[in-house]
Amino acid sequence: MSDLLISPIQTQHLAAIQIIQQAAYPPHFWESDAVFLAKQQYSPDSCVLVQTTDQQTVAYVFAHPWPAAQIPTLHQTLDLMSGTERVLYIHDLAVHPQWHGQGVASVLMQYLENYAQQHSFNKIALVAVQGAQAFWQRLGFVTQSNISPQLAIKLAAYGANAVYMMKETNQTHFL
Repeated sequence: MSDLLISPIQTQHLAAIQIIQQAAYPPHFWESDAVFLAKQQYSPDSCVLVQTTDQQTVAYVFAHPWPAAQIPTLHQTLDLMSGTERVLYIHDLAVHPQWHGQGVASVLMQYLENYAQQHSFNKIALVAVQGAQAFWQRLGFVTQSNISPQLAIKLAAYGANAVYMMKETNQTHFL
């Protein structure tokens, strides 16, 4: 997909990001610009978007360092946490439905994999929502079934079928 460009998210991109978010998720998942900006400011090089050569935004990802086996609270700005092992946490990766099946998520994952390796993250973690567990498994993520009660409580806010998943950064499984 050489006709797609990855660039850091800037404030002027938030309207396009909101359009994608609202096309990809039901309303209870929609996060505000303030929540997105807090993530972008915390880790600007791992919060990126994908645009076509004519600057149409087709996907985005908000990812940031986070303690392993923990997740941020949905709809809240980040409370920066310390932890013994930090992972690159994918808070939100969304592709506009018109671009599904065209390899856009793989482009973003390849970017994040490279970012994680360059910044010495041994693992990438995420919460799979809306039945996306099989998609993430194809990309090399493994469901973490041995989770703490605190994590289980936070996962419930992400939906009934939400699961915490992780992969080693040296694994490469692109679609």
